[in-house]
Amino acid sequence: MAKRIETRLVLINASFKQNLSPLYSCMLLAQAFTDLLALADQSLLRETDHDLLSKISITLVQCCVRVMVKQSNNGSWEDSVEQTSYAVAVLSEALRLCCFQDLHHQLTKMVGAAVHFLVNAPPASSVDYIWIEKVTYMSPFLTQSYKLAALKLGIRSEDHTVGLPAKVSQKYIGLFRQMPLFSGVPEWQLHASNIESALFSPMCRTLRLEIFSRKDMEEDKYFDMIPFIWTACNNYSQAFASANFLYEMMIVSFLNFQADEFMEAVAGHHFKHNISGLRRLIDEICLGDAHSVPFSLSAPPTVTTIDVPEDVSGPLAGFVSRLLQHPAVTGASAWDQKRLQQELRVYLQAHVTQTEDNARLEQCGAGAAATATADTFSHWVRTTSADHTSCPYAFAFVSCLLSSSSTYGGGRGDECFPTASQKYFAESWCRHLAIMCRMYNDIGSIARDAAEANLNSVDFPEFACAGPGEHLARKKDELFKLAEYERARLNDAQQWLEGEMLRKGPLQEANKAKLAVWRVFRDVTDLHGQIYVVRDIASRIKPTSNGHTGTGLNGGN
Repeated sequence: MAKRIETRLVLINASFKQNLSPLYSCMLLAQAFTDLLALADQSLLRETDHDLLSKISITLVQCCVRVMVKQSNNGSWEDSVEQTSYAVAVLSEALRLCCFQDLHHQLTKMVGAAVHFLVNAPPASSVDYIWIEKVTYMSPFLTQSYKLAALKLGIRSEDHTVGLPAKVSQKYIGLFRQMPLFSGVPEWQLHASNIESALFSPMCRTLRLEIFSRKDMEEDKYFDMIPFIWTACNNYSQAFASANFLYEMMIVSFLNFQADEFMEAVAGHHFKHNISGLRRLIDEICLGDAHSVPFSLSAPPTVTTIDVPEDVSGPLAGFVSRLLQHPAVTGASAWDQKRLQQELRVYLQAHVTQTEDNARLEQCGAGAAATATADTFSHWVRTTSADHTSCPYAFAFVSCLLSSSSTYGGGRGDECFPTASQKYFAESWCRHLAIMCRMYNDIGSIARDAAEANLNSVDFPEFACAGPGEHLARKKDELFKLAEYERARLNDAQQWLEGEMLRKGPLQEANKAKLAVWRVFRDVTDLHGQIYVVRDIASRIKPTSNGHTGTGLNGGN
């Protein structure tokens, strides 16, 4: 078996130059990695790196899921006998994996449909110029060989004996089914994404308390939902962003929640009588010193001019350093690095402004938004409120990831959005997305915000309306209408951005892949907002000794 694995790995390396079909590479990878896990199960590997085996399992599951979602209604892949045969080989490997046991019925159904297509395929479907030499060519001999192999695999009964079962929780499936984004998605696809997310969860959990300790916080009920959100949106859009990208964004997502918690429960509490000191601390960490001199991105930020406890400065500096010193960030263009630095500072400062507004609201009483802040709702929701959703700084972080990645036309210090038009439309797109998400968030957290004196959109006098019986319902309806307005503007900005990026040129294909990643980012952000409408997922601070609940959260992506 070891020799067979080695041969397949060599073929995988050469497959992109030999065959035009991605399914061919998937087949070789699935066969090699399943055999590798089988050897690990039997303790036949000299050394077993648990982290490596986890990454192999994720890659293998992604390979299988991405083949599953591409099957056509007639049971084929691309109406091709040979490519359908490759896919059957992949699905037969999925049937060997323990983690796919709950999808056994779906897998056998898909294999059965594929076999039916192969048996009844018209002659034209056997003509497929997918092999590469000096020119592309087809081989009737190879097509027939792969077809016979697929028909034999279709009756194999070695089911779910390889690898460890994934610890999959089903509790979010029903919630996701309620979301408009997934209303038309087959339930098995959500289950498949859930299996994939279960393999990411242990890797994320090892970093869960690396920066923020979450002392005195209730259980982070959002934590295990985060990997599922990213895998479900990635598979829904069929963008198929890399496993590394998904992993990095899962980390950023839970850090966003933790940063929200920290800014209110720890930093906000310590500096409640010295807000200007907290602002100076943020500037020193984000910009280098209290005089706003940019620090070198080659060295981690340090705090030298403000005397604060380590449990405040340490996590803040660690959070900023984790983002600004990320290898993909330091490898990005100078423009994208600077934008991340700026947006990260704005994000943290927006939390301070929100803390000030909340304090004034608590003093003035409910419905006193006009006293809590001098802003109009329209200006507040586009600035302070949108900024502390984390969407703008996360957008800048993704821009750095794409700028430094050769997969998306970067890797040479190229800017993610190189033209003035692209930059403008992209920033507009991001801003509308952040505003829309904030409005959805506020619709779902009105009761909690009222109980904890958090400034909510509906607290502004613009939402005052007559009729005590329908007062709150009418406010929600009004806010939902505005959120849908922002969705329409988001769609407009996206059309303009796509029009600019998809112009004919050497970067057109790279830009297609880049836009696919941005659609995943949009869906993830949108899904967070939709979830808030149905369920408030933010953690609360544990009740204080006097029986009152501590400051709540108004954050989340």
